[in-house]
Amino acid sequence: MKDKSESIEALVRQTIASVSWSHKIQRKQADIYSDRYNFLNAINIIASALTSAGILTVIFADGIWLKVGSAILSFVVTAISAFFKTVNLSTLEKEHIKSSNELWAVRSKLLVLLIEIG
Repeated sequence: MKDKSESIEALVRQTIASVSWSHKIQRKQADIYSDRYNFLNAINIIASALTSAGILTVIFADGIWLKVGSAILSFVVTAISAFFKTVNLSTLEKEHIKSSNELWAVRSKLLVLLIEIG
């Protein structure tokens, strides 16, 4: 009977470690999505502002590099906006946080089980 109890305890400990690791992975992925969203959003805001300023400059000045720069910035804004329409990084972040919280709850229940076994 003792061997069976020790086997169950070892299995619960291994499961706690796996659940803890999965929790950490989910949390880290949520952080990655958050960082990526914040970075792209900042680039989008800056590129939008520079595009507006560049277009105004093109109206009052006649430099080819201003036209090319404005076109490139306009493309960047369009690309980021299209990316945000197809991939919702905020939703992905929330889903990973939710999964992380669920895994933490499972870990807590496993710890209670481990205490009861021991």
